[in-house]
Amino acid sequence: MDDSFTYTPDALDPATGFYGADIAVFFNVFQQLVEFNATPSGTPTTVVPGLTTNWTITDNYKTYIFRIRPNVTFSNGDPLTVYDVWFSFVRELYLGQAVGISNYTELTVNTSTLSTGLILPWGIRHAIQEVTGLPATTNINITESVLNNMLSNFNPDNSTQRAIMSYPTKRTLCSTLPRSRSTCSSTTSSS
Repeated sequence: MDDSFTYTPDALDPATGFYGADIAVFFNVFQQLVEFNATPSGTPTTVVPGLTTNWTITDNYKTYIFRIRPNVTFSNGDPLTVYDVWFSFVRELYLGQAVGISNYTELTVNTSTLSTGLILPWGIRHAIQEVTGLPATTNINITESVLNNMLSNFNPDNSTQRAIMSYPTKRTLCSTLPRSRSTCSSTTSSS
């Protein structure tokens, strides 16, 4: 661990910390889908797999497909799933401090295909309104209330949460494929 910083981090949450001391902690505690090559023989400006085995960029840099490494677990032994990726993105966006993904305003999951997956659409307010019947498109307080409830009580097996995550709109798709292979793709095109 880099001990050259002599000041304390201002945050232990990667969604809110931007200070130099925070970054040193984040690199030692959290892992990303992709990372800069920090090995002694590596080039620090080269991107290498982190939680992924590999990735593909297509459609003139509008689509990014990540294959999530199999058998990745959290410290308590729970497996990493595409729902965890969804939760991380939504939580970061919802906090309003997401760095580098400001073009995305919402995330949902696509379960209407043969595989399960995640979608990063532009309209979670529409998803909430369609699924719950609440006027989320005209009342941001309703959207905030539903997201507060989802993020505080996140359960990918909850039918209402799944329906909101499955709402099809402009999207980025991550899917779980058979035999523990997972993929994620991002697109900025309209549906």
